[in-house]
Amino acid sequence: MQTMDQRPQKTSITVSAHIKERVCSRKRGNQTYDDVLNVLLDTVDAGDKGDEQGVVFLHTVYVNGELKKLKQPIILKMMIQEDNSYVLANEEFSFLISCNSIADGLEEGRRMFEEDYAIYTNPENQVHPLAKKRAEMLQSVI
Repeated sequence: MQTMDQRPQKTSITVSAHIKERVCSRKRGNQTYDDVLNVLLDTVDAGDKGDEQGVVFLHTVYVNGELKKLKQPIILKMMIQEDNSYVLANEEFSFLISCNSIADGLEEGRRMFEEDYAIYTNPENQVHPLAKKRAEMLQSVI
């Protein structure tokens, strides 16, 4: 979410009522229209770069064994290998998943999130400021 002092200068664009409803339906929590459109454009950008064959979305993750819905999905860039296996990646969450099916890859992403969450949110592991920052980032998405 953008804070008040980080908001870019406002502008107006004309969209149909149908498109406005679709964008509004994508808002989660305190997201702005700008936040929603930024996620949508990031998704399109990921597919346009050429190295990726598309994107898939991780909508839920495990936290302490319980399935939790994310405030907004994690975008995983998808690459198809010569042997028809998949590689799913997300730089922000440091995910690099090799899998034989998208379903297996998404499940592995959920497990990876759970492992990171358990490690970084453990107060004993938050000695370094970067570890604490990582914990805050992980907690903020669920």
